[in-house]
Amino acid sequence: MKQIEHDGKEIPCSHLINEKNQACGVVMEYESSLLNASHEGEWEYVLLSRNLWREPLPDNRKPSLNTMHPSGTPIWDGERFLWDAHVGECDEEHFAVGDWKMLNVMLIKWVNNGQHAERVAIARIHQDAWMERCPKQRNIVLK
Repeated sequence: MKQIEHDGKEIPCSHLINEKNQACGVVMEYESSLLNASHEGEWEYVLLSRNLWREPLPDNRKPSLNTMHPSGTPIWDGERFLWDAHVGECDEEHFAVGDWKMLNVMLIKWVNNGQHAERVAIARIHQDAWMERCPKQRNIVLK
């Protein structure tokens, strides 16, 4: 992972970096929080769904309450989301951009000797990076 900054401040979002040192997605969490988390058990990503990306329509109004979640991976600026900017989720030189290219995943850690898993964070990863890891299907119990 690599911490993302906006206007010189860390935001609660970190890039996922693959073994080729390419940004291939984002984790919605500070890098330091993940590094300081309890590392009991193995960590892994679980596929949740496919993410549809659409550029916001130019006539969309900003909400009166800026805590509404805008599309894409938004930038949280202290007490509100920025509606005129978003996080670049992956390195576009290496990963094709498209409406359905990003996958929603959950970072989990196995606890109690692998008896069940706990949620660590939510993330998005490019489908090509996901497929490069040869994912396996299995049932998981979260507690």
